[in-house]
This record gives sequence, structure tokens and C-alpha cells, in this order.
Amino acid sequence: IKRGYLVNGVYDEANFQTEHYIIDEYQGVSLNADVSFSLIDVLALTNGINAKAPEASNAQLGTPIVTASTSATITLESGLTADEIEAKFGANGFVGYMAIDSEYIEYTVTSATGIAPVVVSLTTRATFGTVAADHEVNTTVQRCIAYDTDTNIIDIIDDLIRNYTDIDTTYIPTAEWNDLKTGELANFGLINCIAKETEVKKMLNELIQIAGLTMYVDVVERAIKISATPNFDEPVITFNQVEHLELDTLRVTNKFDKLVTRQLVSWA
Repeated sequence: IKRGYLVNGVYDEANFQTEHYIIDEYQGVSLNADVSFSLIDVLALTNGINAKAPEASNAQLGTPIVTASTSATITLESGLTADEIEAKFGANGFVGYMAIDSEYIEYTVTSATGIAPVVVSLTTRATFGTVAADHEVNTTVQRCIAYDTDTNIIDIIDDLIRNYTDIDTTYIPTAEWNDLKTGELANFGLINCIAKETEVKKMLNELIQIAGLTMYVDVVERAIKISATPNFDEPVITFNQVEHLELDTLRVTNKFDKLVTRQLVSWA
């Protein structure tokens, strides 16, 4: 969309800005020759219809897992290409996490890339506070999204948007996000393992609440902006009649019932 104004009825490109949206709905020409569009920004692509992670698994155990097991075989649905097989649990040597029943297991792929069934070594049992247990043949094996060290919240947001949505990665302003990662959000390191298919939008909302973030799309710059909650301990901006206001035009009325001495942010 080009949004701006005409000067004496004349169009000048310099007086307009270009905004970028996704067309959500379209209604054709009406009897009055009107055409209407319903527009959304790219963050709509994080909702449950468009983006969930991790992908729900159809994989099953091909061999049982008991206390003494050091490896396992994972069977996949038939008809997959080599690339699709690799996407399920990774290439040879890939290290990841899988959920079987209520146990989370760190695994390493030992079979050849793109070949089914997938053979994995059980690198670490009972991770993320789960309990080791025996697992029978044909039990569902779910690959997880795991952040197993203090992963910065910006890296998690980047991963979810970049790898689990259809949002064009050019919308990620890497330099700006890196500044937040090394600056205001440097201490927001998180650990989690996600084993159930979940809306990306829901996970992003949880991250926003944890760190008190604001996230929006700049439709002109075509960028997803993130800003941290301001630090209210910093000095407030002081306005004066010399630098900011016309002299003798400022009138101050105390309204102590409106006074805010502390701000709390909460979500329900």
C-alpha cells in the first residue's frame, strides 16, 4: 500500500510511503465499482493454522528400550524421500532430543543420512528432569525442540520465526536483534524442551511475557521489531520552558490521585 497525500491534487512519490502487508481476504468489484481487501502483517503467519512446532510425529520405536539399551531403531512412514527422512531426526552425527512416553532422551544419529529406519545412540537418558523408563516397540517417538543450555531469548525467537514459520527471513533485523541480545536482554537465558506440537504464536507470547517485550511489524521497513520494557530506574526526561516549551505557556496542576510511584506488568 502507498499511503500519503496529494499536493493540489498532484501525485508526488516523495509524499508517499510504501507499506507491506499480506492479503488475507479479497472481495471483488461491487455494484459501485468498489474493491476491498483485508490485510494482515507477517506475524499472522505465527498462528496455529500456519505455524506449529515441533511437527507432530508418526515415528515409532522399532526396537524396545530398556535400562541397558544404548541404541534404538526408529521406524518412519513409508514413501519418504531421503531429504524427508533426514528432516525427521537429522543427518548422520546429528545430536538432538526425542520424547518417548514421558521421558526425554538425548540422541545421536548413527545410521546413514536419509536412510530408514533411523538408528540412534541413546546419548543421555532422562534429560530435562524426566525419569528413565522402559519403552515398548511401536511407541511413538517425538522429536523435540530443545534449548539445552542458557539460550538467549533472542536466539529462541529467531529460531522459532526462522525455522518454524513461513515468514520471509528478511523480516528479521539481525543487527538490531543482536544489539538486544548483547545489551538489554543479555541476561535472559532460557532452558526448555518442547515435545508437544504447539502454536509458534503461543510460544512467542510466552517469551514476550517472560522478558516484558514488545513485538510488532514495521510495515514500512519490512522488519519485525522487538523492544524491551524500559528501565524505570533511569532518570525521567525533564521538560523546561527554555528548551522545549514556549516561555510562560506551561501550567502545572498537581493530581496526586494519578501519581504512579511503581509500575507492575502482569499477564493473565
